[in-house]
Amino acid sequence: MNKKLTQAVKGALAAAVLSTTFSNTASADVMLHAFNWQYDSVTERADEIAALGYKSVLVSPPYLSNPDQAWWARYQPLDYRILLGPLGNKQDFIDMINALEARGVNLYVDVIFNHMANMGMTKGQEQYPGFNVNTPEYNANKLYGDLSGGLFGPGDFHDGANAKCISNWGDWYDSTWNRLCGAAPDVGLPDLRGEATDGSGEWIRQNQIAYLESMKALGVDGFRIDAVKHMKWEHLNWVFNSDVLDGIHVFSEIISHSGADDSTYLQPYLDNTDVRMGAYDFRLFNEIDHAMDMNGSLSSLAQPNTLPNDRAVTFVITHDMPQNDGFNGFLFSEEDEKLAYAYILGRDGGVPLVYTDNNETPKFNSRWVDAYKDGELAGMINFHNSVQGTPMQVLSSDGCSIYFRRGDSGLVGINKCGNAVTKTLNTTGLNVGTYTDQISGSTLTISGASQGVTIPARSARMWLSGGTPPPPPHHLHHRQQNGISVVQQIAGVLSK
Repeated sequence: MNKKLTQAVKGALAAAVLSTTFSNTASADVMLHAFNWQYDSVTERADEIAALGYKSVLVSPPYLSNPDQAWWARYQPLDYRILLGPLGNKQDFIDMINALEARGVNLYVDVIFNHMANMGMTKGQEQYPGFNVNTPEYNANKLYGDLSGGLFGPGDFHDGANAKCISNWGDWYDSTWNRLCGAAPDVGLPDLRGEATDGSGEWIRQNQIAYLESMKALGVDGFRIDAVKHMKWEHLNWVFNSDVLDGIHVFSEIISHSGADDSTYLQPYLDNTDVRMGAYDFRLFNEIDHAMDMNGSLSSLAQPNTLPNDRAVTFVITHDMPQNDGFNGFLFSEEDEKLAYAYILGRDGGVPLVYTDNNETPKFNSRWVDAYKDGELAGMINFHNSVQGTPMQVLSSDGCSIYFRRGDSGLVGINKCGNAVTKTLNTTGLNVGTYTDQISGSTLTISGASQGVTIPARSARMWLSGGTPPPPPHHLHHRQQNGISVVQQIAGVLSK
């Protein structure tokens, strides 16, 4: 299918969606974060991804980046104009889009507009890409522009030779002006002055917009913006203008693990950007994190503090949590991760994001390799897709458990404690009949207005009416590769 022709259709669909509950094209469809997957791997698995119920896929940044093979190098751009690197070339990317689109699955890409690659260049003498790219190979993989000249030079970065590293992560000015750095003597990631009103700022924004438009022309349906807490609102809003936002879904990474983070970064983002721009729902994540604590209560999830539904991307894990040592403490145990997924895939609100990687986490026993096709997770996605758009009503909640219904055909129960929990629920809103749990395959018969329901210890149940069986299980195949060093992780840090 001609991808350019599909943009007009996508724009019309987006306009229709704007008149409904969600103000973006994503609705509440489940998104797979195929972290650091090669593009041809996504193409090869397109049938499986669609069959599992995913409606969109998020891939790592597609442009010329730091040549290091490690995952973090993809988050260090060298040249937006060229799509070539360890994850694939321009044709691989196009093949991936076509394969996904043919199966009704959208594609999102990760973008980094805050900074450029840390190639050890002397401060105030940066040149990007730093070498000749006006060659047949690079031109064959060109997205836009003229490769006979460079992309950015010394005048395009904050403070030039006097550039400093961020020292106070809680200070908005420090975090949006200075550089992300590793340990001394690292010079850090050169910070683009995309908010500037002079010719340099305009040149930066023109190239970033041209990159986004080239992605849209290929058929990309959405963008994840990395390191947004390090960007000024003027920069963000000039680049993600109405034309760029037309027909696509955009969401941002603004890591907010505290009230101070929320008030300094997350809430100002919501207040100062287009309402069509979403964000990771760190408010909900923090609620789930606290509820799963030994001293926490699942009753707090009955009416949690969240982002507005139409701007929320809900999650259980982001790629920073396993990759960067400083975020490891936010990882759930494997059992709690499953319970948290049952909650975000069972509830109403936001776009659920499911994480899987390409064996970047050997220190966690490669836990997320092929996690996307875990049988229990597949059942949860099936439940989500079956009840999407139906209202949610909490029927019971306490320290150990929470029960809620979805419309008249779905019932969710989650028990975080070490003993079985039985509750007598008011089931007047649910259809009478047999329900099948999409996780375990067990059945439940609802026969009237009141029903006793038991959840085993440390378990979740997601029942659908009509005896709908869960999807068949998928077996996991783990692969082993060498890990990456802490020094590399720090040097590639994207945000804190």
